Amino acid sequence: MSAIIYDSRPLVARMTEELRAEAAQFRKQHHRSARLAQLVAGHDVAAEVYSRQLVRSCQTIGLGCATLAYPFEIGEEELRA
Repeated sequence: MSAIIYDSRPLVARMTEELRAEAAQFRKQHHRSARLAQLVAGHDVAAEVYSRQLVRSCQTIGLGCATLAYPFEIGEEELRA
């Protein structure tokens, strides 16, 4: 059985342009950028890598991004406050 190698770069480029256009349309309609807020509880290296990638992706398409970091021990009630 032979392997099929799929080049995702054209798809990524197309999706990036579509998301940039949607972000620009949102800015035009609402006079502000859309924002992604991520809540991080605790310290996990893999989660930090993922978090940094989210920030880079938001910057690429023109979204704001806020990261709210809390200690692992934080309770749900405190997060909801």
